[in-house]
Amino acid sequence: MRAIPTFFAVLLFAGSAQADPVARTEAFVKTLQEVKPLPEDGSDLTAADKTANTATFAKLDGFLDFDTLVDRSVKSTKAKFKADQLATFKKDFSELIRLVAYANSGAFFKKAEYKLKLKKKGKNAEVEMDAYLAEEDFESKVTFHWVDSRIVDVSID
Repeated sequence: MRAIPTFFAVLLFAGSAQADPVARTEAFVKTLQEVKPLPEDGSDLTAADKTANTATFAKLDGFLDFDTLVDRSVKSTKAKFKADQLATFKKDFSELIRLVAYANSGAFFKKAEYKLKLKKKGKNAEVEMDAYLAEEDFESKVTFHWVDSRIVDVSID
């Protein structure tokens, strides 16, 4: 009998974490930190690291609204694309995010100190991150733009 209330409590907590854009951003950053970066010597990832990245990329993809990201990136020229060109661009753009942005961001967040704060509530939420990388004396402000619990844009200052 006690398992049923516990089950509902877990569902309630999981739902609130998805709805909370700060918690969702924290989960996204923690998942980015799981990405195995390419070795600095230029060699390939091991088979185990490639497998791990494939699983991590799938989790990260769940945070992003790729359709909106692509549409916004080609907004002014989208009408000039043929359907097959747009499909190829979307595939290549998504792969670029996976292979470059995920790995580079993950490496950065493993070393950086950061603080998150809710900048805008609601369906179109914004979470602002102040990030600092001491070893390079580098600081940045990153804003994650969320719609329906998916990232639709990232602004970096």
